[in-house]
Amino acid sequence: MTEKFPRFSDADRVLKELEGTPVATTVKKALRKAMTSQSCLADLGQAALLRDALRDLLNNSTPTVSDANSSIEMALLMQAILLYSRATATIGQYGERGAVKITDHLSSEELEDHNALIEIRNKALAHVYHNEPVSNEVWHSGKLFFVEIKKGGWLPAGYNSSINFHPQTFARLSRMLPVAREILMTNFHQHTTKLTDALNKEPLTQAIFERCTFDPISLFGSDEAVTRALNGIPEKTAFGYRATQPKID
Repeated sequence: MTEKFPRFSDADRVLKELEGTPVATTVKKALRKAMTSQSCLADLGQAALLRDALRDLLNNSTPTVSDANSSIEMALLMQAILLYSRATATIGQYGERGAVKITDHLSSEELEDHNALIEIRNKALAHVYHNEPVSNEVWHSGKLFFVEIKKGGWLPAGYNSSINFHPQTFARLSRMLPVAREILMTNFHQHTTKLTDALNKEPLTQAIFERCTFDPISLFGSDEAVTRALNGIPEKTAFGYRATQPKID
């Protein structure tokens, strides 16, 4: 364990130690709520990175249309929308994290953008509704047809087309990401305040926190990132996202 930083204790491991015990019921509830908010904020952070990558691609790409560029644009837009939806609207089944509902905090214009993004996620990205308009656009069209052949008879064939990059949807996403982040950040701080209050009323033993300590560099990736996180805690900005890759043998 590094000595240059204060000790860090893993809240998920703390919660697992408390699960199945009759103690600290308010603490456990507050922990779950705060962990959900934190995880949803991470989704929005990753979605913002994808939005920025797509914006850079659009600003720097040549006017030439190619299947490769089109596929990359669609992949970035699709994943960003899926992350936005997962954080703000997806209904989790038993055992899933779930989302933080934001619709009660949106203006009428923001709600229109939000609902359009969720409809696109549900009917154009996660599922296919052939030849039906989704948010005023037909995202997937397809046709199976027969072609007459010289030898006599007909052979079946097919053709499909779908929207890849959609400027209006990208604009909606760009407007909604900062709005959603502000709402979820407020939600997170509300739950961490409740967690602090619960810990003051039902203090946990020092031993639980000590058993769940971990090296912060393994989480944040570097000394500098740990320092930034520690400096951000008093200002309530100690959030980050770091992409990791599985090891390949």
